This record gives sequence, structure tokens and C-alpha cells, in this order.
Amino acid sequence: MEKSFFVALGLMSCAAFAGAPVELKNAGFHETDGKGGALGWTTHPNWHAEKAGHNGSGGMVWECAEESTFKRGGPGQRVTLKPGRRYDFSALVKVDGVVTQRKSIYQGLTVCVECYDANGKMMFYDMVRPTVNGTSDWTKMSGTTREIPDGVAESYFRAIAKQCISGRGVVDNMYLAEHDTPAVECVVPHVYRRESTGGLVRFSASINADIHENRLEDYSATFTYAHGASGTAHPATVAGEVVSAVEAVATLDTSLFAFGTNDVVCTLFHKNREVGSASVSFARLAKPTPRRVYIDRRLRTIVDGKPFFPLGMCYWCDVTKENLERYAEGPFNCLNTDWKMPREQLDLCRDRGLLVLVGLEHGFDLPDGGKAWLTERVNAMKGHPAVMGWFVSDEQPVADIPKMLRRQKWMEALDPDHPTWYALDTVREARHYLGAADVMGLDPYPIPTQPIGLVYSTTCQGAANTFGAVANWQFPQAFGWGWLNRKETKGQRAPTQKEMANMGWQAIAGGANGLVFYAYQHLFEPHDDPDDAFEPAWARTKSAAAEFKKYIDVFLSVDPAPKAESSNGDVAVRTWRHQGDTYLLAVNCTTNAQTATITFSEPLGRVVAADFAPVPEVGGKKVCVALDPISYLMLRTKHGNQ
Repeated sequence: MEKSFFVALGLMSCAAFAGAPVELKNAGFHETDGKGGALGWTTHPNWHAEKAGHNGSGGMVWECAEESTFKRGGPGQRVTLKPGRRYDFSALVKVDGVVTQRKSIYQGLTVCVECYDANGKMMFYDMVRPTVNGTSDWTKMSGTTREIPDGVAESYFRAIAKQCISGRGVVDNMYLAEHDTPAVECVVPHVYRRESTGGLVRFSASINADIHENRLEDYSATFTYAHGASGTAHPATVAGEVVSAVEAVATLDTSLFAFGTNDVVCTLFHKNREVGSASVSFARLAKPTPRRVYIDRRLRTIVDGKPFFPLGMCYWCDVTKENLERYAEGPFNCLNTDWKMPREQLDLCRDRGLLVLVGLEHGFDLPDGGKAWLTERVNAMKGHPAVMGWFVSDEQPVADIPKMLRRQKWMEALDPDHPTWYALDTVREARHYLGAADVMGLDPYPIPTQPIGLVYSTTCQGAANTFGAVANWQFPQAFGWGWLNRKETKGQRAPTQKEMANMGWQAIAGGANGLVFYAYQHLFEPHDDPDDAFEPAWARTKSAAAEFKKYIDVFLSVDPAPKAESSNGDVAVRTWRHQGDTYLLAVNCTTNAQTATITFSEPLGRVVAADFAPVPEVGGKKVCVALDPISYLMLRTKHGNQ
């Protein structure tokens, strides 16, 4: 029987950062300059101010009578935003016959926040989606920005007509305010689905200590749980540790917990004054919940009781038997595809030894949040032996986190047997998504315009920002950006075999627990570069993936491995011990040659083999590597004096 032990505690959640409005000049566009502009706002083609706003007041109008080329930008106002804070923003929008370049939740009238560095380069922009197009009456559009990073020199709050080519729309009542950020956002146990049969469990609390105004050492935290070792449940409180401005931790012996489901509460204090708290419902069980697929404490995927390393590709569109058969010839063991896959194709996957991650990332904006839509599809597919899990959201903005948390609760009730997984492209925000799915999927795609080392830094940052509590089935890049058919990406090539493999090895070095390359369907797209035609693209993708398949048993090993540290931050390292041998992965994360001295926590034995690069110099606790651009090494040695 479930119970909530701490109802009488009167849990509070004070705001660390109060939601103070940001001052905007002429937010309702009432004051005009007599030339079609609104005072305080920049001018922009196809936009003008007139008395067309809500209730006949002033409004900012976008109007284009005939289809024309989309013009970037829109009327904006410079605003001051504080580093480390998030901001809520909103506006009223009305549209009449607005036509966009294509039908999409990203195209239409909306509002956005833009941030630029000191060189005028855009650092990011966040817009409200879905946008508004077609014809509709006044709609309130609301969004939340990501955390404002350090280094922002200029910020703008702007109305935009994204990819709009004709029609008329009006924007009114622009609003911007600091997000009401709780002092303690959530508590996350480092175990699957918040349950344990006993033993030590680490609990991380996502906190918001205001170190811009206070000292970190003035903060403290406690963790309170239902102690039941004596047979009578009573609250027990232990001191936690505030390890950073965003995390407080405690390791608790869940063998002492009362049986059943109770709250574990983290309370944050500043100078011994309580500033906020949050709780998590945690189940102390007599025996584990039987599940076909789950994530173990080492963040490994367990399928039918055996460790499994997901190695696959996304295949979301135009799935055919012929292309599935061709896919099955590759080195992959799984596939991420759309919920529309018919049963006969699921059967084919089962027969070819492929597990399926079913895409259920749609439906957030349905009247019921997609609950009925999800229920129908999950119930229809969850019993198939090929199903491995559910892909539940794709790069949802921070404003959608409440929707994602609600969806996760539904999914846990609908199907306790399979994990959920989501794609995240704002790694700085990762901790705010805790609890939104069982597994995250980071998707840095740097080729060809960004440093290839973005993959390793993103992977490490994602793990750190989720406190090491969440498995990562990462999306390595296997496509060329040219498939988007946009002016800014036209002709951009796909990764070479070496680049693709390097990015996968960077992800592994950063701690990824699975690799699902994006994306099989884009290999079929027409490309300007003949090297990116399907056959050569498919050949190099298979070749790169085969390198990882070779070492899956090593990746899944839980034998205690020696620690290793690289003298060069551009050479990423990771170690394993498997069947008595020590494995070292060293990855050059740059397009320049690199050398590094790698120091181990214990002496190494003789070299057994070196893969992908020549045998390095090995002596005692040190390995000296010299790696060509974007090259990597897997070194296998005996243990100690062997």
C-alpha cells in the first residue's frame, strides 16, 4: 500500500530567484513614431504598428499581401538578462490567412528571446512553439528561456514571423519576467524508477543556490526519509553535502527505509535558514519489480536479464521491408523508428535480432496532452518482443518540461516493462529535465561547421548536469546538413568514416551507454556531393559502427578498472577491465595531431594489442600516446606484473 509519510511536514518550495518582470518600453505598442514604427522597438520589413491590438489597442502587425521571400528577424527591444537565470516570456497573437513555407510547428507568428556575445555572434535564441499560422483569434503564447550563460553582451525580445510568406498577423502585450525558480527543484535517486530492495543509494537534489549574491559555503542541506528498521516508521534526517550551486547530495542506506512508498525530502538552508525543499516518492521493496528492460545501477541497459549495449540508427520515415532487410545486414542490434511501424515490420525486426525503440514524441499539444494518443499506441505495441523502449520527446524546449514530466508518469503506468528515452539539444539545461524520461539522448552534430570536439564536451557536460544519475543513449552524426535544403546548410557534407567513428568514440569516452546514429533515412536523401550518395554513405556508416560492435563486451564490463588521467585536455580517455585485461581508450578530439601522457592509478602489465593506432610507449603507470588528427587508440594490456 502506498503512503506519503511526510504530509504533515508542510513541505515548502521557496523561490531562489523571484519572478520579477523585466521592464519593457511600450510593451502594448500604443506609442508610435508616426512612420509605422513603435517607440522602443526596432523596425523591420513587413511590420508596422497600428491600432489593431487586443480590444482595439495598439498592436504590432505583420502583413504581406502576396507570397514573398521570408525575411529573418522582426521588431525587437534590447533587454538586460542576468547570467544563470531563466526567463518567462509571452505575447498575444492573432493571425488571418498566414501562409508559411511548409506546415510545421516551427513556422508561423511567435515571439523569441535572442542572446549575442561581444562580437555580435548569436549565442542562442528561444522561441515559443508551436507557432501560430493560418487563421485564428487571439492566442496567448508562452515560453521559458534556457539559463542565460555567461558572456552574453546583448539580448533582445522580439516578435517574428518565422518562415511566413503571406497573410496578416498581430502581436500584442509583450511580457518578459524572471522565471520563478525554486530553491530545490527536484530530488533524484541514482536507481531506476525510484525503488530499491536495500543497500546504499545516492540521492542528488537539483538546487539553485544564488552564488552571485551569496557564498556557496553558507548553504547547507538535509535529507529526511522514513526510517523503519525498528518496525515503526519515523522520520530520520541526515546531513547532505552542497557540492555545487546546483547540486546537494547524500548517500542513504535504503535498508533502513520503511517498506512501502514514502517521500525522501531534501531541504536547503542559507545561513541555517530554510529556503526551500523538494521531495521524491521512493519505494522500499522486499524484492525487485520484474521488468523485461530496465537500466541498472551502472547505467547499463538490461534486456531479458542480460546486459545490452544499444547500437543502432534512427529510421523514422518511409520504412519499407526492403530497406529494413538492408539495415539488418549492418552491425546494429536495435532501431529507433516511428510508432507507425506495422506489426509485420516489427516481426521482421524480431526475426533479424533487432530491438525497436518506438517513437512517441508527438501529441504534446493535443487537448489532453496526448494521453489518449499515447495510451492507444502503447497498448497496441508494448507486448511485442521486438519492443525495447519508447522515444517520448525530441528536443522539447524548457517550457515543455511540465508536459514531459506528466507524460513520463503516464508512460510508467502504461508500461512498467520498458524504459523511456528523449533527445536533448540544450545540454546546459539537462538537470531541469531530470525525471522527464529514464534515459537521455544527447545530439551534438558538429560536422562540417563546428569543432569535432563538441561531441566529447557535450557528452561530459550532459553527464555532469544530470549528476551521473541518467543513462545516455547518444545520437552520433551520420548525416549531412544539406538534407534540410536551407540556404545556410545547402551543400554541407556528411561526416567521413573517420569523423563518424571519432565522434562515436568521443561519446564512449564521455560515458555514453549506447549509440543510435542519426539517421538512416537521411542516407537516402539526394546530396550535392556524390560521396554522400546512399551506397558510399551506408558503407562508411556500417564500417564506423562495426568498430563499436567489436568492443560491446568491454563496454558492458563492471569489473573495477584502474583510473586514468590525460595530460592533454584534447585527448579524452576512458578505461575498463574485462576478463582480467585492462583496456584504455584514448581519443584525439581535434583535427590536429596530439600527444599525451596518460597516468594510471596502478601499474600496467604487458601490452596484448593496440587497435586503430600504433602501440604506444608503456611503462609502469604511464602510457605516452601520439595521435594523428581525429584518430583514436584502444589499448589492451595485462594486469599488473602479468
